[in-house]
Amino acid sequence: MRTWFKQRDQGELTQVGRAQFDKERKRLGVGDVNLEKLAQEMKFKSADEFLAALGRGDVGPQILARALREQGAPVIPLPARKSPPRKSVSGVLVEGLGDVPLVMARCCKPEPPDAIVAYTTVGRGVTVHRRNCPSLSKFNPDRFLQAAWAESGREGGFTLDIRLRAFDRQGLLRDVSDVFTKERVDVLRVNTESVGEYANMALTVRVREAAQVGRLINRLGQVQSVIEVGR
Repeated sequence: MRTWFKQRDQGELTQVGRAQFDKERKRLGVGDVNLEKLAQEMKFKSADEFLAALGRGDVGPQILARALREQGAPVIPLPARKSPPRKSVSGVLVEGLGDVPLVMARCCKPEPPDAIVAYTTVGRGVTVHRRNCPSLSKFNPDRFLQAAWAESGREGGFTLDIRLRAFDRQGLLRDVSDVFTKERVDVLRVNTESVGEYANMALTVRVREAAQVGRLINRLGQVQSVIEVGR
């Protein structure tokens, strides 16, 4: 069992190291690099061992940059080509990574369409934060990766919490439900509380894509007697 966990962690570190390696290579404008040769010159037995050490933080950014400058050939820019929208099981696309384990940060709980960034962690894969998350100031900037919500969303859509405050009236819940029906949004949970002349609603819904969130909140805000809509 311990061997299995060790192999899994090694595989994750290798993927994280590969992403950091490619990111630095692009930043420096370096073309083809013989990774096996570079690893041997840096006293590693294999390219995977070198990438895992890079993902673990054992190889610093300055050392990597110097090795790339010595090994790599200048890259020849190619005309930009628009790539088709990619799909992602997790719903998030991270620069240089495939479908590695992704964790949504508990400190800021990112949801579409929040601007997001990925942070590589040792032993826990990659964590996704909001770009304005206060915790980011404590992290190593060399471990950040560009991230964005997948255009097509993740399989099954995104789960989203919405809070709504309105003047209580007859037919309010029906009118709110009509918005979700027209947007083809699944309502997973509704909690309604009446306080004096006000009605407070807490809803959990599933949307298909990030672009749908703003449109949904705008339409809810246009419902008669609604005072405030937020997340």
